[in-house]
Amino acid sequence: MRRAASALPLVVALALALLAATRARAAESQRDHEPAPDSVEELESPLESGFEEAERKPTLFPNLKRRLKDLPPFLRDSKAFLHLRTYVFNRRNLGDTRDAAWAAGGWLDYESGLWRETLSIGAKLFHSQDVYGPAETDGSLLLGPGQRPYTVLGEAFVKLEHRGNRLTLWRHSLELPYVNRQDSRMTPRTVEGVSFLQNEGALRFGAGHLTGMKERNDDDFVSPARRAGVATKNRNLSFVGLRWSPDDRFSLGFIDHYVPDVLNIFYAEADWNLDLGDELGVRLGLQLTDQRSVGEDLLTGEAFDTRTVGARAAFGWRSLILSLAATTTDGEEGIRSPFGSRPSYLSRMQEDFDRAGEDALGVTLSGRVAGLRDVSAFGSYTRGAGARDPVDGGSLPNRQEWDLTVDWRPEAGLLPGFWLRLRGSVVQQNGAPETNAQFRIILNYEIPVL
Repeated sequence: MRRAASALPLVVALALALLAATRARAAESQRDHEPAPDSVEELESPLESGFEEAERKPTLFPNLKRRLKDLPPFLRDSKAFLHLRTYVFNRRNLGDTRDAAWAAGGWLDYESGLWRETLSIGAKLFHSQDVYGPAETDGSLLLGPGQRPYTVLGEAFVKLEHRGNRLTLWRHSLELPYVNRQDSRMTPRTVEGVSFLQNEGALRFGAGHLTGMKERNDDDFVSPARRAGVATKNRNLSFVGLRWSPDDRFSLGFIDHYVPDVLNIFYAEADWNLDLGDELGVRLGLQLTDQRSVGEDLLTGEAFDTRTVGARAAFGWRSLILSLAATTTDGEEGIRSPFGSRPSYLSRMQEDFDRAGEDALGVTLSGRVAGLRDVSAFGSYTRGAGARDPVDGGSLPNRQEWDLTVDWRPEAGLLPGFWLRLRGSVVQQNGAPETNAQFRIILNYEIPVL
C-alpha cells in the first residue's frame, strides 16, 4: 500500500501547478492520439468523434506543393504525411514480472485529391522496429509477439464523397465507441470492409460491414469473431448509428455493433454543454452500454448479458477543467471490448473499472502547467469497489488507480507536429502487497510532406 500511496503526491503536486495555470486542456480525451481540447466546449463525447472529419495540417514544403498546382485535382490536392514515433514502455506486474520494450517506427500516410469531385484513394504503411526488446519482457504490445518487428499496409482504401456523405471501401480506420484506432502503442488498429458516414447537418448517420480487423501490434487482419476470441469460426461485424445535435449545446445518439452468433454491443449517450458566462462552462454527459451474446453463443458457449451506466460532469474555468465521473456495471458479467478502447468515462491507462458488479468513481484535473510554454498535464484518481467473479459470484478485490500525463506540444517555432508525452500509472488492489506500475515515454513527429 505504501508504494501506491507514493504516487498520490504526484497527483497533488500536479493539482497545485494547475491551479496557477492560465490555459488548460481537458484530461479526458477518450483516445491517446487526439490532442486534448482547450475547454469543456471542445471536450468531445465518445460518439461525436465518429462523425467528425479529421483535420489536415498544411505542408512544410510549400514549393513542392506549388509544383503540382497545374495538375488535375486528383494529383494537385494530394496529401502525404510522415508520422515518426518512438515509444518506451515499462510495466511492473503483480508477481514481480515485467513487460518492457523500446520501439521506433511510425507510418507513411497518403491520400489523393478528388477525381471528378467524388473519388479519392489513400494508404498508410505502418512499421515498428525493436530498439530494445528482450524475449523475457514480452507483453508491452509495442512489437509483435516474441518482440518481433512488423510492417503492415494498415490502410488502403477507395473513398467516395458527395455532399457530406462518405463511403469508404477496404482497409481504413474508424473512431466508433467500441470499434476504433486505440492508438496507445506504436501503431493503431485498422479494419477491412465498407463504412458509410453522413457527417453534415443536425442528424448524422453511420453504418458499415467489417470483414477484418488488425490488432495494434499485428500485421494480419482476422475476422471480428476471431478478434473477439472465437477460435473456430469467422463472423463479420455490422454497425449502424445515429447522432442528433440540433446545436452545439446538446447531442443525443446511439450505435449498435453486431457480430452474428458472437456478440451485440449497443451504446447510447446524451451530452449537454452549458455556457454559464464569466469564463465558466459545464459539460454533462450520460452513457449506456448494453452487451449480450447472440445466436450460437460462440464466445462463451452460453448466453450472457450485461450493461454499464455512466455519468460525467466537467467544470471549466478559464479553460481549467475538473471532471467528475461515476459508472456502475451489472453484476452478471463485466464489459468486453475486443475491437478497440472502451468509451467509458472511467477508462484509464491500465483499468476500465467495469468488472461485473463494480461501482466506480473518478476525478480528473487538467490544464497548462504555469510558466512552461506549450506544456500541459493532467492527473486522475479512480476507485472501483463491489466487483464480483461472474463464474462463482465471489467478491473481487477493490482497486484504485492514479494516472499522471505530461504533454509538450509546441504550437509554433521550429517543431510543428512534435509531441512529447510522459505518462505514469499505479494500480493498487486491496490485499495485494504489490502494485501494478508503469511508465511510458512517447515521442511523435508528424511531417506534412504534401
